[in-house]
Order: sequence, then structure tokens, then C-alpha cells
Amino acid sequence: MNYKKYLLSFGIIIALTSTNVMALTLDEARSQGLVGETFSGYIELVQTNNKQAQQLVDEINQARKTKYAEIAKTNQVTPESVARLAGEKLVARANEGEFVKGINGQWIKK
Repeated sequence: MNYKKYLLSFGIIIALTSTNVMALTLDEARSQGLVGETFSGYIELVQTNNKQAQQLVDEINQARKTKYAEIAKTNQVTPESVARLAGEKLVARANEGEFVKGINGQWIKK
């Protein structure tokens, strides 16, 4: 397995997740406390009943799922293992004041 290529692909994921795909960007949603990173490799709503944030979550998570599958295929690993590794990195990289979901399932503000 080519780990350099595997880890380089995470740079692509990070770039993919911060693009302006909608009126509300991922960075804005994170800083407003609407969404947070999880160890699963996907974002989730922190605050419920926000249709725009839910749409963003759905878009970002679908893009991530597709990218995880591509990386997994290239590296002959499971998409779930790629997602978990990405989740660990994304949680660790969350900025101060942003929410992350702990292993206990509770939201924590960094």
C-alpha cells in the first residue's frame, strides 16, 4: 500500500470539504456551530431544524463518501477504514470554537 499517496488523498478531501458548494459554506457552518466533525469521517448537524445546514451536510457527506470509495479502491482497503482515518484527522484539525463529536457521542466544543 502506498501510504504517501493514501495520505496525500486526504489533502484532496480537505480541499473538497471546504469548497463553496452552497450559499452556506462548510467553514461558515462550522464556525456558527451548526455542524461538526465526527470520528466517522462525516459531518453532522449540531443544531437541528436548519434546512440549509442539513442540505450542506448531505452534499458534503456524499462527496466525502465518493472520495473515500475512490481512495479505498486505489489503496485496496475498505471505504470505512479510509473514512475513519479521515475522521480522526478532521477532528484533530478542527479549529478552536468548533464542535466535534467525541467517542462517547457527545458534542464537544474545541
